[in-house]
This record gives sequence, structure tokens and C-alpha cells, in this order.
Amino acid sequence: MPTKPKSICRNSGCGRIAVSDGYCSIHKRTKEQSQHLALYKTPQWRKLRYQALRRDRGICVICEREGYQRMATDVDHIIEHSGDIELFYDLSNLQSLCKSCHSRKTLMKNMGKERG
Repeated sequence: MPTKPKSICRNSGCGRIAVSDGYCSIHKRTKEQSQHLALYKTPQWRKLRYQALRRDRGICVICEREGYQRMATDVDHIIEHSGDIELFYDLSNLQSLCKSCHSRKTLMKNMGKERG
């Protein structure tokens, strides 16, 4: 039985072998990241972000737990949504964080992924 010939990545000028959806592993990841980032530009997200900040009184929930009052600038997903739209837009899965706490949480999450 003949096998399907390998195709070249659809990303202009790439030249790598496509692994799935017509893209190589590098450009498949880039495409998924673009789709993920687009969710943060929707009116629905902006409204939900505002609701989370208002609910938490604009205070970073981690700093508040530690006895500090620091202004929240970011809204964070408590449980990573990994593209799950329902989880992405779930207000109960959001927390208000200051830039420092959000960066630390993201760094710790990324370090854990690299290890395991």
C-alpha cells in the first residue's frame, strides 16, 4: 500500500517537513500560540478581566494573603486553560495579581514544564 508523501511546511520559506496540519513542529507551535493570544483581545475577555479585577477590589490576591496591599495589574488563570474555551472564560478560574506575582507564577510554571 503506498504511503502518503511527506509535505513541506506551509509557512512561507520554511522548507522543513510538515508534521501535522501542514506545518512543521516549530510553526505548528507558533500558530497555536497566535490562536491562544487572540483570545486575550476579545471583548468577552476584556469584560471578564474587568469583572475579576473588580471582584478582587483591584488588589493582588497573593500579596493580600501575605499581608500586603499591592495593586493588581494582571488577571491570571488559576488552572491553566490550555485552549479550553470554557475554562478560559470561567470567572471562578481567574485571580487578580500584581505584575511581580504574575511573573513569578509564570516563571515557576514554565520551569516545571521544562523539567517534566
